[in-house]
Amino acid sequence: MKIKKYIIKRLLNLKNHNTYGNPFSAYIYNTKTKKEIFTSNLVKALKDPTAHAEMIALRELKGMNPEDCYIVSSGEPCPMCLCAIACAGISKVYYLDSWEIAVNKGFSLDRSSKEVNEFLDLGLDIRQIDTITGEQF
Repeated sequence: MKIKKYIIKRLLNLKNHNTYGNPFSAYIYNTKTKKEIFTSNLVKALKDPTAHAEMIALRELKGMNPEDCYIVSSGEPCPMCLCAIACAGISKVYYLDSWEIAVNKGFSLDRSSKEVNEFLDLGLDIRQIDTITGEQF
């Protein structure tokens, strides 16, 4: 799977200019209806520790079949978001920045999303996307 460059640019722009929460963004795409959802982290604006970009995007699914969707996050999803994604029924998860980048910026994570996925047996297909080419690696 190759993620289109406009999606990567928009995710990075949302992340880098987010004044409503932490610097993260998410995108959900429905492969059948072609509907797109772009969201930002809203933790500060809503004073809600669960208002991560992925959680906000999941709340916008509204009647869509999650099995027809995939999600792309600007950063590697945290354990809460991974569990919510799995519970929603989305199986394909892509991300741009690794969890090590978030840790280097002061966020407290101690496991990669792949490790969490394996430990909790969530059954997600998790892949990192190159921000330049859009290719997975």
